[in-house]
Amino acid sequence: MVKRFSLKTLLAVLFFALMVYGQNTIGSNNNTNFRLQNNVNGNYMQYYHNFMQTLNPVNYCKNNKTNREDGLIFVIDTATVYSVSSSPKKYTYTYSNQGYRLTTLTQVEQNGNWENSTLQECTYDEAGNKLTSMWSFWDNNSWVPSSRTTNSYSPENNLLSSLSEIWEDDVWKYNEMDTYMYNTGGKVVSHIIQVWSDGDWANLNKEIYTYDASNNLITALGEVWLAGAWREDQQYVHTYDANNNMITVTYDEMQSGVWVHISKDTNTYNEANKKTNDLSKVWNDSVWVNNTNYSYTYNDLDYLEESTGEEWQNNNWVNFEKHTYSYGDYGGIETELSFLWDNDNWVNNYMKQYVYDDNGNALSGNYYYWDGSGWTQNQEAPLEMFYSYAGKTEVYLGYLCDAAYSSMIVGVDENNTNAYDVVCYPNPFNTVANVKFNLKEYSLVKATLYDINGKEIKSFGNDYLNAGTHNISVSSAGLKNGVYFLKLDLNNYVKTLKLSIVK
Repeated sequence: MVKRFSLKTLLAVLFFALMVYGQNTIGSNNNTNFRLQNNVNGNYMQYYHNFMQTLNPVNYCKNNKTNREDGLIFVIDTATVYSVSSSPKKYTYTYSNQGYRLTTLTQVEQNGNWENSTLQECTYDEAGNKLTSMWSFWDNNSWVPSSRTTNSYSPENNLLSSLSEIWEDDVWKYNEMDTYMYNTGGKVVSHIIQVWSDGDWANLNKEIYTYDASNNLITALGEVWLAGAWREDQQYVHTYDANNNMITVTYDEMQSGVWVHISKDTNTYNEANKKTNDLSKVWNDSVWVNNTNYSYTYNDLDYLEESTGEEWQNNNWVNFEKHTYSYGDYGGIETELSFLWDNDNWVNNYMKQYVYDDNGNALSGNYYYWDGSGWTQNQEAPLEMFYSYAGKTEVYLGYLCDAAYSSMIVGVDENNTNAYDVVCYPNPFNTVANVKFNLKEYSLVKATLYDINGKEIKSFGNDYLNAGTHNISVSSAGLKNGVYFLKLDLNNYVKTLKLSIVK
């Protein structure tokens, strides 16, 4: 059987490919119905494409629940990715105390050893906005700069400019500049892309956006710089219902000075405002002609359960592809099954499977392809790893991904770090660690020990204590060597201590 893909699936794969930066880690989800015909520059209309991704029914499964208790989140420590097209890769991450990713180290397995490949280093402001991002590659046993991006923001934390540079001839050289403008609702109204050419900035592409009174995106206009002037190139026009659901999306191209229809999507929704149908038509001989039709069903939690695609053939709708989904306790996808319509039957196409820990962190992801008689792992695809109670995702390209996590407390006022004079000694420890703190008033004290995966190990009381100095002893009895986290709650002031057991 010949493996087939729908136009939506192929475009989604292209979208993923555009986001790969010479490695196997990539961006968002799949099945978005957009065109990349004029996207010669990978950033052209990228803001619009990212916006459309947020409306993808697959993304409904994502859980916005950041924590279960007082700022506890999980972050990826390492991810190991196995790919058909390249050697295994390992990604190792470090973070600030606020949970912002500081470094991403990529290593490639060579002759049984992990060899350095690339390094990304990032800085942030106090609001968590990424200020700089620099990429380096490993060459002759040292890191060599490759590219960097420098961002600026408005007082409202909106991205104003993004300057990219490349390292060449031992100096940084300008490459590209992205600038943004916003309306009073914080929505982008223009995005201009310029490239550095002959010692000056040269216009390349421009995006212009308009919104209604509810800040719904109405038009997205793409322009290109030709012969010293902006020329209209492509546009998307949207309409909405009373519940602010996007009803129609019309895509036009400028041809010989006239806007020409290309495609149009019409969406319908259920009472929960979840998309139930997406009918796509193409403009042919001055009339709209049916193209594809996707229908969606949901489970009791309003997570996408099944999507079915049909194609218009000989004036009839013919089944084409189908996807079914199942989920873990926190909303992360456990299984995605893809089927193709062949000889009036649904036949297996591919399967993605994920295994989670008790906190909604994907420990492993596998991609299987149906070779006609069984599931094999001889192809690769985007593997979306949900984590931190399925509130965040990281996407890798391969057939297998294994990930490990650690937990941290974020959102605590750092200015009050020493308000209770919390100290821990010794640390690392062999048998017992003593956590000493000072209470200025009669207070409720709670302490909980977690392992590196965020699993609760032990609770230390839930009592009111008088003002004064107190001590909590943490014993290593029954615990293995490694890293643990003690969450200390003192009268609603929360501090997390990282403890290391070395026996």
